[in-house]
Amino acid sequence: MPKEQNDKNSVINKLVNQAKEGSRDAAEELISRFKPLIISTIKRHHTGPGWEDMLQSASLSILEGIKAYDAQKGIPFPAYIKTKLNFDIYNLCRKNRNILSYQLTIVDEQDPLNWLEDETIDIQQHILRKEQITSLHSALAELQPKQREVIVMHFFNNITLKEIAKEMNISYKTAQRYKARGMKRLAELLGR
Repeated sequence: MPKEQNDKNSVINKLVNQAKEGSRDAAEELISRFKPLIISTIKRHHTGPGWEDMLQSASLSILEGIKAYDAQKGIPFPAYIKTKLNFDIYNLCRKNRNILSYQLTIVDEQDPLNWLEDETIDIQQHILRKEQITSLHSALAELQPKQREVIVMHFFNNITLKEIAKEMNISYKTAQRYKARGMKRLAELLGR
């Protein structure tokens, strides 16, 4: 390990020992040194307002970490506190999301069973529409290929008859005829 890193770890270990013995200044210095870690951890997990609360919770997490840290286990304090901070902030953000979710439910004052019934969706209409679409697809398949092509291009792709005629290399009148005959045949097939 480079000398500079070793000196840094010894300073941190000294501050941890002083903070464990009750030195308020040492605890504040540790929180200050780990401020960039606190901010990056909060940014990773927290969305929305409440940054001040998150900073307070992260500082509390570091103070708890100082008390719980055991140097005898061989884990460097920065690695230990990084893991603890990440875990604590993640759980706090997760808990806050759940609380917010429950608050929204209470504020709306809705019975959860009402969520199941959406009056904007009419099941019968939906089924009828699906049947109509299936019938239309079947009827389109029965048309002559050029009639089908003109109808699909005109009604489904919103292309004018003039553009269709140009693209298919046919006259405008022929495009009109394909459309008219196709529509007549569709009406017959769909029973209208």
